[in-house]
Amino acid sequence: MSLKLPSLQKTDIFACAQCGYCVKKCPVYNAVSWESYSPRGRLYLLKQLQDENRSFIGKLLTKEKLDLKEVVQRIYDCAICGRCEEACHLELNLPSLWAKAREALFSMGVAPQLLTQVETTILSRKNVFGMDAESRGDWVIYTGVDAPLKKDAEIA
Repeated sequence: MSLKLPSLQKTDIFACAQCGYCVKKCPVYNAVSWESYSPRGRLYLLKQLQDENRSFIGKLLTKEKLDLKEVVQRIYDCAICGRCEEACHLELNLPSLWAKAREALFSMGVAPQLLTQVETTILSRKNVFGMDAESRGDWVIYTGVDAPLKKDAEIA
């Protein structure tokens, strides 16, 4: 299975020098101290998904089977705070890469379950909260804002 990324992001994945300047800047890595949660570790996982870019010898030497759930977990656990980009001496646009990787994983149908549930709710109820159309505006009274509501508005 290959991750469908724009060519610029694919280039960034393989341009990384693996120097590690980004690792200590990453708040997620600092919280868990696992290499796979660092920007360098996430790039390694994304490289593994780029099967078509690996040589025959490279495929033979890769003994471990890549766990797609682990890749999804690591990519979605990123805070996309941009600290890795600030530390990168190659000036790779890593926040954009993480966002594009999330988009590609979602398109492949391997996003976190909560995200797919939110998508289902939005598509079926037309709002993130799953409220029916008639009661969507009820929350406004708790804000203290005088929001005009049409009594006979058309409901989608």
